[in-house]
Amino acid sequence: MMWDRIYGLEVKDILDFRYICLNYNLKPEQELKRIVKNMQNPQSKDSPVSHLLPNEKDYLQERAEREQNQWFKDQPEMLEPTVGRKNDEGKRQWHLLPIEGTEAMVEVMEFGAKKYGDYNWYLGMDWLRLFNAVNRHLWAWFKGEENDPESGLPHISHASCCILMLGSLIILNKGKDDRPNG
Repeated sequence: MMWDRIYGLEVKDILDFRYICLNYNLKPEQELKRIVKNMQNPQSKDSPVSHLLPNEKDYLQERAEREQNQWFKDQPEMLEPTVGRKNDEGKRQWHLLPIEGTEAMVEVMEFGAKKYGDYNWYLGMDWLRLFNAVNRHLWAWFKGEENDPESGLPHISHASCCILMLGSLIILNKGKDDRPNG
């Protein structure tokens, strides 16, 4: 049995009602008034089963109780949602990566994939090879050479890729730690 439909979605209980209002950016009070109005008009083809529908007073009382709940106090958007919600605390914030630098690194990685094969670096290598490549690209850039002569891509992007690959190999414990004190 359902109470009503909101945008064609069945509302069977208060949890459905909250979920639909939250995810479709609807104002619960307005939707509840519309549902109650439908309930008062039994001739309406959309009329819900009246004994299942909480009245507006019950809903507002429940809302007032939720307002006193600490969880809702910490997340006020759950009381009057204006946008969809997603709990992202403790998750990686990928949007913080600078897109221009990241795109330039992808170009370098594509160049390397054509030259050496996809994921060649992932097989592992001596770590000092990447350390030396980083330094060659940084020193070339420092001396005023913007782009690598072979690839035509920025030395800084090549150095960034080498650091990224070296960091990944260290994390994955792949390749050989051939530092003098390693």
